[in-house]
Amino acid sequence: MVPKLQIYAGDPDPLQSGPVTVHFRNIHRICYLDDPAMPGPVNRHWAVSDDFGVQLVSLRGEIQPWLGAATRQSGAGRVPWVPGAFHCEGLASRPPNSLPGNPHHLVFSESPADPRMGRASQVYALAPDGSRRLLAGAHDFGGIADLAMDREGNVFVLDRGNRQVSRISPSGEAAPVAGDAFVQPMGMALDALTGDLYVSDFDAIHRIRPDGEVRRVLGAGEAHGTLGALEPRPHDPAPRVPSDAVNGLHRAGGLTVKGRNLFIADTGACAVRVLDLDTGTIHTLAGSPAEIRTRRGPIAYYSPGRAPEECAALAFPSCVAFSTDGICLVGAGSCIAELDMPPFESPARAALRRKPEERRNGHSVPRPAQGRTAP
Repeated sequence: MVPKLQIYAGDPDPLQSGPVTVHFRNIHRICYLDDPAMPGPVNRHWAVSDDFGVQLVSLRGEIQPWLGAATRQSGAGRVPWVPGAFHCEGLASRPPNSLPGNPHHLVFSESPADPRMGRASQVYALAPDGSRRLLAGAHDFGGIADLAMDREGNVFVLDRGNRQVSRISPSGEAAPVAGDAFVQPMGMALDALTGDLYVSDFDAIHRIRPDGEVRRVLGAGEAHGTLGALEPRPHDPAPRVPSDAVNGLHRAGGLTVKGRNLFIADTGACAVRVLDLDTGTIHTLAGSPAEIRTRRGPIAYYSPGRAPEECAALAFPSCVAFSTDGICLVGAGSCIAELDMPPFESPARAALRRKPEERRNGHSVPRPAQGRTAP
């Protein structure tokens, strides 16, 4: 069953002419705030990071400022650069059932909009009142792509500039976890059940074990780096335009782990994909027509007055996020879309429940890994 797609918040049609109010520019990450220790006006909201700050979005889609400018006036949906502006790219909230020692409600990263500004990326903790404090002292990162936080308050930093993952302890000490194993890392997610980190690396997905071992679990890219041997998987090489039948990615972005599934914002393919972590198979959950993926410039979402061939269901999605009660949002450009879908089960996982004598594609149906149960 294909999930329904609807606009949740933001600006669905960036191609309209004349001055418009733009709420988001290049949405980077979305996370859900569900923390009893946070005040009511902030708790049970979505936090959204984009080029110019962090904003709050209510469950009804109402947008309010938190850090940075709330709205920007522009023509044709294009927001001009602001001198001295910083991108707020990485974003992570305190996980549910966090331990008492976790001091962070929300962490975010700032990177200079222009490298000539001469300032490296930094990681901050953001308080409910909008105040912030610098983490890890004056430690500089080369260009932060994403953040993740565990129950103890350790903050994991995906340093795109240095191609490594670092960990900031609750006391502010920074240390590398894995490095020299990536090419163009763009997204990261933490599996709270196993402690594994997953990193998207253009057309591949890497897994980092708690002991620092790095293995590629999806993708056909060549080996880069020296940390751990790459794990071969029976996947086809990634084409320029992946399809449902090909286990390939094209410029993968943000990641989210839910149950035993890894949700992937496959930015270059204008799609959301799901990797079953037990079987290693990938499935396309939602996407846009192939002709949309090669078009240059801004692309409008489905909207009144525009032909479907001029629009995209998902215009270069950058992130996927879930609320604690199962709402799924996808950030893409200046818009947040909601995937209204039933409880998800990938085709590969459904096959695991078949009778042993049943076969798929001429091969025996694989059995689940020991000690893991289907969600």
